Amino acid sequence: MLVETKLGPVPADNSQAQDDQAHLALVSLALASLPNRADVEAKLQERFPSFRPMAPNDAFAALAAALRSPSRRMPRLVVLDALVRFTSRTSGALSPDSASPALTDLLDALGREGPQPASGPTGAALASPAAIASPAMILQEALSAVAGVPNLSQAWGTFATGAAQVLCEAEMGKPGCDCSQVAFTNGVQRRVVISRFRTTVPLAGIKGFADPHNWPRCSTFFKSMVDLAPVVRKTGNDWDGNIMETVEIVKGHPFETPLAFKYRETTDDAGVLTKVRLDYDLVDPSGTVDIAVDRGWIEMSTDSTNPSMPTVVVAIKTIAFKDPMWQAWTTAVCDTAWGELVIDVAMNCSDCEKALVKEAS
Repeated sequence: MLVETKLGPVPADNSQAQDDQAHLALVSLALASLPNRADVEAKLQERFPSFRPMAPNDAFAALAAALRSPSRRMPRLVVLDALVRFTSRTSGALSPDSASPALTDLLDALGREGPQPASGPTGAALASPAAIASPAMILQEALSAVAGVPNLSQAWGTFATGAAQVLCEAEMGKPGCDCSQVAFTNGVQRRVVISRFRTTVPLAGIKGFADPHNWPRCSTFFKSMVDLAPVVRKTGNDWDGNIMETVEIVKGHPFETPLAFKYRETTDDAGVLTKVRLDYDLVDPSGTVDIAVDRGWIEMSTDSTNPSMPTVVVAIKTIAFKDPMWQAWTTAVCDTAWGELVIDVAMNCSDCEKALVKEAS
C-alpha cells in the first residue's frame, strides 16, 4: 500500500537500504535497455569505480520488495514506465510462458496495487475465477506486445491498451518525456526535454508541484531542495529564490546544482487562479562541475475548453552535461529524474485515486 504523501516535510524513512536498492534497480533497467549499453556502463564504471548495475532479474526483485514496503512513496506508475521502457528497447519478447520468476513476482506486486479485472459484463453471470486473468498475467501479456517497439510513446499506448483492465485512467495517460531534440551552442550539446499532459486535478490542487521545494516528496532521484538564502517574496504568492538542487543518478555521487527560480501566479479579474509558472536557470552562467546548461520552465494553467480535464501542464527543460559520459547516455534525463518527476506530478505522488491524466493535444 502506498503511503499517502501531502506537501510538507518528508517523513522519516526506516527503509533507506530498500530505497537505495529500488533506486539502483531503476537505473539498472534503464541502462540495460540502451543500444550503447556497454559503452555507457564502461564510462560510468570508469568514472565511479564502485558502481555496479543490477542484472534485470535482481532489479525486478528489488522493485517488487519496494512496492510491498509499507513506507513506499514511489507511485507504481514509475515502475510500470521503467518496465515498458526496458521491454520496448530490448529485442527479446517477454512472452507469458517465458517470464522469469522475479518478473512474475514483480508483476504480481504491481497488479495488487491497481484496479482488478472485471468479472464479467454488467448483468451477466459472474465468470468463474479460473476464467478471469490475473492482473499479473494481463500486465505480462501487455508487456509482451511492446517488446522491440522503439517509439516509447507508441509502446506505452500499446501497453496501456492491453493492460486497460488493470490500469486507472491516470496511468493509461502517463505523461511522456521527449528528449530527442538536440541543439549545439559553442560546441556544447544541449538536449531539450518536453513533457505535456492534461489532468482532472484542479489547478489549485496540483500547483504545489510548481514549487521545487516539493519535488523530493516521492522522488527516487531528487534528494533535496535547499534554499541558499531566504526567498524574496513578491506580490501575492509570487517569489524568487536561489535553491541548491541535489539529484542522484549514481548513489553517493550527487549532482549539486544551484538554480535561480521565479514562481508566479496569474488570476483572472475575479481573483480566480488561472496559471502558475516556474522559471529556472543556473545561478552561475558558467555552470557547475557537471552541468553547462540547466534552464527551463513548468507552466500549469486552466483550460475551459475541456471541463473534464481542466488543467494543462507543460514542462520544458534544456540541459547540457559537461562530462562526455553523461552525453553518451542521451536519454538519461527522461530515463531517470525528470521522467520520474513528471509522473510524480501527474499522479500527485499517489497511485490511482488522486489524479486522472491524459496526454495533451
